[in-house]
Amino acid sequence: MIPEEYLDHVIETYTQGKFEQQVRKAKSDFFQMTGTAFEEDPFYEERLDLFLEWYIFTRPLSHYDLPPVKLFYLEKEKELSDEERAVYHGFTQNLHSLYQLKKVRGDNLVLEDLFTGKQVSVIEKKSMMAVGDIFEARLVPYHGTYYFGKGFCFHPPQTKSFIVKCINKIKHLDEDFKNKLLLDLAQMRLKHDRYPHIDVKYIYSFEARI
Repeated sequence: MIPEEYLDHVIETYTQGKFEQQVRKAKSDFFQMTGTAFEEDPFYEERLDLFLEWYIFTRPLSHYDLPPVKLFYLEKEKELSDEERAVYHGFTQNLHSLYQLKKVRGDNLVLEDLFTGKQVSVIEKKSMMAVGDIFEARLVPYHGTYYFGKGFCFHPPQTKSFIVKCINKIKHLDEDFKNKLLLDLAQMRLKHDRYPHIDVKYIYSFEARI
């Protein structure tokens, strides 16, 4: 797995001191876009992981126009050891998308990127995922292979046709549209968690968000 201390260093750097106000604003923005999670929610920690990765990997910092992982690498590259440079550069090359699990071969999971149709292999020990699962995830390269980040957002398998329709509408547009779709779908997932008695087709719908 990816050495967590490397990512923890980036998180500590860009959530403390002069960045405290910025991370609070980012958290407010994220919950506004995806729905508010409360501490008593069983999925609260999962949502925090999803937010933190969005903040660290995706959201441009005010006054810098780069997300923390890219700013960190740009500013620290010359000070890093070869191993550190490889890890932090890998962070900047992460793959963030919607995936479907196609095959499980021991610790090797074969995913299909629903945006590109390409398959990618990920190392994940003791995975609880099942073939057919659809989820948002971030893949980070490390020593020649990919590993998962901490942030996941799983979507009901029966929503695949809706999700594919959404992707087809925006996949030829720029990255901002992709990120917006991921946030929209995360909001739908939270609504599904809040109202499990409602058929998912009324929650995952073009009328609702797209």
